[in-house]
Amino acid sequence: MLPKKRRIKKKKDFDDIFKKGKTIKNAFFIIKIKSNELSFSRFAFIAPSKIFKKATERNEIKRRVVEAIKSVSVLDGYDVVVLIKEDVKRSSYKEIKNKMEEVLNKAELL
Repeated sequence: MLPKKRRIKKKKDFDDIFKKGKTIKNAFFIIKIKSNELSFSRFAFIAPSKIFKKATERNEIKRRVVEAIKSVSVLDGYDVVVLIKEDVKRSSYKEIKNKMEEVLNKAELL
């Protein structure tokens, strides 16, 4: 789990990121990024209930993605919303980590 200060929780922040943020996609993730005026980056993870029917499944997927984020060093000063796609269901942690690095590199956040 990420520390509380590194999580995006407020609806206002989400709305701002979705309205003004930049979108980057790959096979596993869609990320929305927007710069913030903080000295650290904040994250939010969305696993849609239409794709991941059970709450336990959504939570497991989110835990795996959070660990992948923790294992890479992301630049400070950004808000990042990670939308998780269905392909993550059938993949290993190593594949998730590689795809996360790929999408963050594409977004120039590494």
